[in-house]
Amino acid sequence: MQTCRFFVMLFVFLKKIRSLELKKLIETISGLVDKVLSRSIVVSVAGIGFAVQVANPLKFIKDEAIKLLIFWVWNAEKGPALFGFQTELERNVFAMLLECPKIGPQISLQVLAQESAAKILQILALGDEHALATFSGIGPKKAKSMVGELQDKAAKLLTELG
Repeated sequence: MQTCRFFVMLFVFLKKIRSLELKKLIETISGLVDKVLSRSIVVSVAGIGFAVQVANPLKFIKDEAIKLLIFWVWNAEKGPALFGFQTELERNVFAMLLECPKIGPQISLQVLAQESAAKILQILALGDEHALATFSGIGPKKAKSMVGELQDKAAKLLTELG
């Protein structure tokens, strides 16, 4: 009964603060992989199972101890969703992709499932619309928009990485 009350209080709290920068509310999650699903994993932390969407769920092994960097997205219809990444670069590329119009978290995650974060940055920095259009969920129009929106940001991030 107390667990149920906790979740009700957490939900009320989250609804009140949804206008804040939720991506900074939870920075990391460390725990054991409880379930591996088709688009996500469940990470068990102190008896609470967090559903975390990841690019490649099949890379995770049940009962494996993990630490994920988290990016939190609020959807008006669905509520909060947690997206997990194994590196800071993956999380930064995910966030950068979300800045592009008509690119949501699912498409961003699909792109990261198909190529490494570093390679995605290189493709964007080079302005390679053809390469972007080969990713599932991205056609020629979205690829052109992505290059226009993100080419300079990707080049800057690549420079910072060295």
